[in-house]
Amino acid sequence: MMTAHQHTRDCCPSHRAFNRRAMAALDLAIAEDLDGARTAVLELPAHHGPGALAGALLVWIDTLIAAAPDVHRRLAGRDLADDEAVEPVRRWAVQMIAARAARDKADFEALRTAIPKSPAAVGAHVMGLLTLIATYLRAHEMRTR
Repeated sequence: MMTAHQHTRDCCPSHRAFNRRAMAALDLAIAEDLDGARTAVLELPAHHGPGALAGALLVWIDTLIAAAPDVHRRLAGRDLADDEAVEPVRRWAVQMIAARAARDKADFEALRTAIPKSPAAVGAHVMGLLTLIATYLRAHEMRTR
């Protein structure tokens, strides 16, 4: 069964273009080209409007969950989401992934709206999540080879 997100992503040229840009940023992060990934992330709202970053978060998290469905158990097993010693942006990113994996829409929305509104904070959170996902996808790819 196709989800609403997949249907929307696959049916319209503007959604396909958005998805290509979001995935390009993820591909660059996986390749450890963080400057290129940052540039690609900045292009998302420039081309698709201010809500593009929130949409990209969903695309990236859903890509991770599709590739590694057990990721939420691995994240929970490390207790990163509640460990105060973990850097706040990383803790937030882990919580975002866990909330999406658990399909906890309220928790996910609360975390999404909790990002401080300064451009630097938004950039740090978006890049923090993107690099964490890239790290997990690289590790998953190595394990499945």
